[in-house]
Amino acid sequence: MPLLMCVADGDTAASVPLAIRAARQAPRGELRRYPGGQLAAYLGDVFEQMVGDQTDFLRRQLTPTKVAAPR
Repeated sequence: MPLLMCVADGDTAASVPLAIRAARQAPRGELRRYPGGQLAAYLGDVFEQMVGDQTDFLRRQLTPTKVAAPR
């Protein structure tokens, strides 16, 4: 299962080290880190970057891959 972890480095409501460790240990985990606290994701540049990263992740994961025809 693909996993995207978007982590605000200054988050005081969630465990940043735990989120980072989970992303790194997941076989298909991806980690994206952002400046600011947990509310930074709702405004300005951090919001734009995070939404872009999430959209990119979903496109990559949900786009069908071509399967070679059996011989």
